[in-house]
Formats: sequence, C-alpha cells, structure tokens
Amino acid sequence: PYDATVVAKLKAEGAVVLCDRYADSSVAYQGYGRAALPVQEVHELNRIATGGLVPDLTLLLDVDAAAGLAQATAEGADRLEQAGADFHERVRAGYLAMAAAEPERIKLIGRASVDEVASAVWSHVEPLLERSGGA
Repeated sequence: PYDATVVAKLKAEGAVVLCDRYADSSVAYQGYGRAALPVQEVHELNRIATGGLVPDLTLLLDVDAAAGLAQATAEGADRLEQAGADFHERVRAGYLAMAAAEPERIKLIGRASVDEVASAVWSHVEPLLERSGGA
C-alpha cells in the first residue's frame, strides 16, 4: 500500500519510486469518470492525502476506451469494467486532459508494439535513473 511518508523519505534520499496508479487515477476515475466530485475537489483531496507529493513523471499508456474495455472484459470483468463504455470514455478523456495540462510531467504513450512501448517508456525513465545515480 501507498505510504506518503515512506515515498517522501525515499525521494528525499534521491531514490526513484515507481507506483502503479497514483493520485491522477483518483482524478480520472472519481472526478472525470464518476463525476462524484468536481475535478478540482478531487485534486485538493489528493493534495491533502499525499501531503502535496506530486510525481516527477507520470506515464500515460493510452488505449482507445472501447479497445481497452474489450481486452479487459475478455480477461474477466471487474467492478470498473462493468461501469460501461461511457464511463471509460470519460476516464480516458480525463487522463488526456491532465496530460494536455501537464505535458512536462505526464508523458503520453500511444498504442504500439510491445517493443515500441518499452522503448518509449525507457526514453522517459532512463533520465530519471541517471539523475538519481540509479537509486
């Protein structure tokens, strides 16, 4: 589980910390997808919950919502996949809006071959590792 104190300490020591889904996911799913709260309120709740900790880099692996949903449901639908195509279109639109608003932090990687995606990911991650000394 995520612990803001541990992540902040590791970052202060120069470590690179990798997370699968962080605060941006809350904004995309709760703010854009479910529209449970206004997007700005979800951002503010994230700021409070994380102590203001923001990733240096977010990789957005973009897949058309219908294609992604089809692949996910073929593997067995969970609660999120059962939310339907409209929900997933709103979530994707939310992620894309965040990427457009923060292009220096959120790097968009489109659907491609495994090798092409791996190369794109590495092109963004390698400089962070070099700056941290590989920590």
